[in-house]
Amino acid sequence: YNPSPMLSSYFKMSQRSLMANKGTTMINIIGLVTGIASALVIFSVIRFELSFDSFHTSRDRIYRMVRVTGNDDLEYRSGISYPVPVAIRAEIPSIEKVTSVEYFGGANVEVLDAKGTTERKFREEAGAAIVVSSFFVVFDFKNTGMRWLEGDPKTALKEPLSVVLTRSMAKKYFGDESPLGHTMRFQLKHECKVTGVVEDFPSNSDFPFTILVSYSTLPLLASEERMNDWFSVNDTHQVFVVLPEKTSQAETEQLIAKVHAAHAPKELYESRRYLLQKLSDLHFDAK
Repeated sequence: YNPSPMLSSYFKMSQRSLMANKGTTMINIIGLVTGIASALVIFSVIRFELSFDSFHTSRDRIYRMVRVTGNDDLEYRSGISYPVPVAIRAEIPSIEKVTSVEYFGGANVEVLDAKGTTERKFREEAGAAIVVSSFFVVFDFKNTGMRWLEGDPKTALKEPLSVVLTRSMAKKYFGDESPLGHTMRFQLKHECKVTGVVEDFPSNSDFPFTILVSYSTLPLLASEERMNDWFSVNDTHQVFVVLPEKTSQAETEQLIAKVHAAHAPKELYESRRYLLQKLSDLHFDAK
């Protein structure tokens, strides 16, 4: 039995049918192509969205601290009081790493010459952040091309008034010249020394930083009283922790509650709790 003649007949009949109804055929083909293209676009968007922050080595053990007022665990905020990360770092040894970030978005930036005279002025609407030097230990951006281009990652963000720029920002401010050692003035009064340059952050990162100021600069921006205030909160000040493998999230939350109760006034720790949110939930959370 040879099916070839039969198949050939079917193809010929199909061809005649398509040619006899050219308008309908064209509409069907356009619809098919549009459907396939739309499906591919949707698939690409979904894959991109799901890839956010998936490249960090400890991604399954990284949590963001969140603040809950009252008994509704679904109503939480991302802002953490300044003394909280200091206390849990010192008093909960079972937490592997702690890092803090304060994203302040826009900034007035001035590039100064050797005499301290302003050479160029810029207004950055987004991208400026204050980070602890351990930020790049917790978030290592493995296999993304993210790396240090200039400066020592162990020391660049330790001293007050130190600033690290991304490659694009270094190019914008200093052209092809190395920015290391140059001075920049922020918000018209804070003069910072450029101590490092890093590659641009990947587009699928929830940390869209371009200018990173050392966290030790924060006491110069906020009052000493606020730095030790367990009541005061700023929702742009976020804290991330890395838990060791097989360490319970719930048990760690209980340890954090004990530290909070040991330091905060009674009316505060009875009304406010700190919980942990998985890093994988961060991108899909507007808070």
